[in-house]
Amino acid sequence: EPTAAQRVLATPELLSIILSHLSPATLILCGKHVSRIWHAVITHPDKNLQIALFLRRASPESVHKGEIIYNDLLRCIFNTDFNQGEPGIREEQLQLHELPWKRSPEAWIRNEQVWRNMQIALPPCTRLAMSKDTLSRRAFPRSSGMSGSIECPEGVTLGLLYDIIQDW
Repeated sequence: EPTAAQRVLATPELLSIILSHLSPATLILCGKHVSRIWHAVITHPDKNLQIALFLRRASPESVHKGEIIYNDLLRCIFNTDFNQGEPGIREEQLQLHELPWKRSPEAWIRNEQVWRNMQIALPPCTRLAMSKDTLSRRAFPRSSGMSGSIECPEGVTLGLLYDIIQDW
């Protein structure tokens, strides 16, 4: 006979409520491997879990005015804490060949259906500014590169960021 806890964790609706309190990185990187039920709940999230996974905007009354919450998968990908002070990536940290999807592309492709549509922040970031500088031994410290911005009315997703970095 299953215990009460086992019955709760085997009930998708209740499990979804519990999982909505975990971070996106925990859900995507670990939670899906716990059981088939957890995998199904995470890969086919209901409304509450979609908000926790940065797949859906939270209701306006649940967000403090001016508050930006960054998806913690960014920290895992870029090795920086976007929720502490000014967001940004220091140039010594962003080595494209060291990004997680370069080290283990099969894991990212396998989980693609969820993370590609995740917003990078809530409320959604609607403009992405970027620049590319090329290090050169002759033109120390660096030569000028390319820069630009993209308007994203629906918000910048991890999938868009991935595509830009892959093509960059």
